[in-house]
Amino acid sequence: SEPRALTCEMGGGGDESQDTAGARSAGSSSSGSAVLFRRLHKKTSKVELINHSKQFGTVVSANIWYGFGQAIVEMGSEQEAEAVIAAHKESAAIIRGKEVIVEKGESLTADQRFLESPNNPQFHDKE
Repeated sequence: SEPRALTCEMGGGGDESQDTAGARSAGSSSSGSAVLFRRLHKKTSKVELINHSKQFGTVVSANIWYGFGQAIVEMGSEQEAEAVIAAHKESAAIIRGKEVIVEKGESLTADQRFLESPNNPQFHDKE
């Protein structure tokens, strides 16, 4: 089966999630605010990623590629993204009991967001 990504975009308070189809244009977030998580446990959830990342600032969105063990978390600013990365240079991130690689990532394009969206008739939400 082909890997799918799930997207969760955070609202103002950080506790509610919403679908991201068309929620933002491709240019509204710089790629400098994206953090790539690799070698994730296959049962890692968006909530776990968001909770891990929000200690460094505002989480804008989280996208998991199940099947690849990777995720992109978009932070509110480039400085917040750099804080997440810097915190895990000295000591590895541990999520769901597994050591995870954390590095700079790139934000999704509008086309990628639509492909992962429930508004796309070919999309099937895993959770």
